[in-house]
Amino acid sequence: MTTRTYRIGHSCIKILLPEDMPIPANMSLFEAADEPETLDAVYEIRFSDDLQSDTQSAMARKSPGTLIDRPKLIQFETDNGAGECRLLRFEGAKYPYAVTLESPQGSFEVAFDRQYADLLSYDTVFNSLLSLERIMIRKNALILHSSYLDVNGRALLFSGPSGIGKSTQADLWVRHRGAAILNGDKSLLIRETEGWYAHGWPICGSSGICRNESRPVGAIVMLRKAPSNRCRKMNPFSAALELMEQITTNTWDRDFRLRVMDLTDRLIAEVPVYELFCDISEDAVECLDEVLRELFPHSQPLYS
Repeated sequence: MTTRTYRIGHSCIKILLPEDMPIPANMSLFEAADEPETLDAVYEIRFSDDLQSDTQSAMARKSPGTLIDRPKLIQFETDNGAGECRLLRFEGAKYPYAVTLESPQGSFEVAFDRQYADLLSYDTVFNSLLSLERIMIRKNALILHSSYLDVNGRALLFSGPSGIGKSTQADLWVRHRGAAILNGDKSLLIRETEGWYAHGWPICGSSGICRNESRPVGAIVMLRKAPSNRCRKMNPFSAALELMEQITTNTWDRDFRLRVMDLTDRLIAEVPVYELFCDISEDAVECLDEVLRELFPHSQPLYS
């Protein structure tokens, strides 16, 4: 076994795993330089050659009436609420590829089907074993589905459902405003003493762009596809509803949902949220830049 320690946002986790188990390259960006005084979670991950047996053992510990059954996840409480169990499945698969058991002390036991070992090099698969959203929400951190850009030292976050054009608009800002993409798929939002900050996240989707860097949040932009470009500030109610749809939430967990709602209300009270009706031209950049000029005052057109 080998041991790795990671710091993600304000949370520190330790992972014990077999020496031959693949780890995604992005995780190395979050390795802790020194041993933290306290840990928020400890994981012991092992390969399993009989995951059906591990699954049956876990199911035998299920507390009555707690089963949540979704296409990629079966979740339930164990031993009369002593901890959580997750059976993780690939889309359309009959059997799980992993079983995770959490204890009340914040430790996790994870069994991963050895036949899928090569897939652990993908950040989405590896991080699915860690239930990181449960760890982050305990530190009041929100995981937002967004393209995370650095524009003159501040974070500009493009959000919206998959396929809406977050990567396209981000690329336009790189080309025409000299922005830098820090994560193409996710950002971790934390209310620091001086305001909201976007932090790096070890999952970046198909973009392949992942940097462990933090920036104060300047604005969040919800995208809409349209034949012409216009931008306006969203009212708080609409902004809250749309943002919560893009924040990773354990919807079956009432306390989790309530904390997300409270944090989202504070976020939209302190960070401007806009909606951008846009095409895929430079005019979309001009339209948004005109509205955001006071938030990103040094943004200047770049022509390449």
